[in-house]
Amino acid sequence: MTWLKKLSAADEAVRFGDLDLGYLLLSEAMEEAKKYGTDSIGLAKVHERLAAVELRRKDPRAALLHLQITLSIKEANYGWQHFEVAKTLTKLCDLYAQLDDLENTEVSLERLYLVQKAIHGEGHVETATTAHHLALLYHAVGKRDKAEILYKMALNTKTKCFGAGNAQVAAILSDYARLLKDLHRAEEAEHLLACANI
Repeated sequence: MTWLKKLSAADEAVRFGDLDLGYLLLSEAMEEAKKYGTDSIGLAKVHERLAAVELRRKDPRAALLHLQITLSIKEANYGWQHFEVAKTLTKLCDLYAQLDDLENTEVSLERLYLVQKAIHGEGHVETATTAHHLALLYHAVGKRDKAEILYKMALNTKTKCFGAGNAQVAAILSDYARLLKDLHRAEEAEHLLACANI
C-alpha cells in the first residue's frame, strides 16, 4: 500500500473513531513519505494529520510537535507568504492558547498577522480577525498601545466590510471600549459605544 493510500485509510479509520488504527497507518505513511525527503509536502500532510489525531487522543504536546514540523516543512516549500503557512499558524495559535502559553500564542499570532497582511493586505477580513485576536492578547498582557492600533485597524476593516451594525463590529467596539476604560479614557469609551448604539 502506498503512503497516499495509507493516508486515506488513516483518515477513514479516524473518521470512524479508531484512533489507534489511524495513528498506526499514519506512522506507516510517515515512514513511506520520508523516502521523498524530510522536507516533502507529503510528510507535512502526515504530520498535520498526526497532530489532529493527537488532539483527539488528548495529547496537545504531541500535537504541537507535529504542527511545528508541519510549519517548518511548509515554509521550506512554499515560503512564508503562503495560505498553507497561514493555515498551520492558525492551528498553532489555537493550540498554544489552549495550553495557556501566552508567549508562544503572541509570537504565532504576530507571524500569522504578517503572513495574512502579505497574502491579503491589511484591509481583508481574515487579516482584521487576526488583528482583533492579537489586540485582545496585547490588551491582556499589558501592551495597550499595540492593542489600540490593532483594535482600530480591525474595527475600520470590519466596519467597511460588514457595516456598523454587524456582530463582529460590535465585538471589536466592545473590546476597544474596554481598553479605553483601562487607559482611563472612559469618556472616549462611552462616546464610542454611544455612537455604535451598544
